[in-house]
Amino acid sequence: MFSNLKNRAIITGLKVAINSKISKYGQVTTLDLDTKSKFISMDLELLGESEVVSLTVDSYKIDINSTRSEITLYGIHTNKKWLDMLASDFIVGKTFTIPPKYAKHFKILT
Repeated sequence: MFSNLKNRAIITGLKVAINSKISKYGQVTTLDLDTKSKFISMDLELLGESEVVSLTVDSYKIDINSTRSEITLYGIHTNKKWLDMLASDFIVGKTFTIPPKYAKHFKILT
């Protein structure tokens, strides 16, 4: 039960945070997250797209320590072939640095 409450709280905050960063491109309309299995699913309404873009992340790894914070995403799938290929080329399996001011927010996803 605690895990479900934790996920709900994280989802609410994460949705607001993502929407504030992507507002000029569109918005996240639904978001689901399971911190135990490290799974993320979302629907996005993006400008110029006539249908909702569904996106899933099969798993993620977050490494936060005193000197550096990083995130790696695995298995990104969408309902758009071109977006799957773009994610495969530039995102999947690559490690990205989390800016220090956001590290504490990502820590709750671990």
